[in-house]
Amino acid sequence: MPTISFTLDAMQPGDLAQNLADRNIGVRDGHLFAPRLMDRLGLDMRHGACRVSLVHYNTLEEIARFEEALQSMR
Repeated sequence: MPTISFTLDAMQPGDLAQNLADRNIGVRDGHLFAPRLMDRLGLDMRHGACRVSLVHYNTLEEIARFEEALQSMR
């Protein structure tokens, strides 16, 4: 399953995840149980990153809606 971790400079991961949830887009946020990765990426363990997983049943429209939502928050 392709999993993508990301952050936006303008928003804390928890706020970003909530903003996407308000748009019916499901992501998770936190340290992803990967403290060494968070350290290597220079991310604070208290905030971490967001994570989205794409699988075969996601439609192209859903992916486009996710992209549009991220673009609008940048």
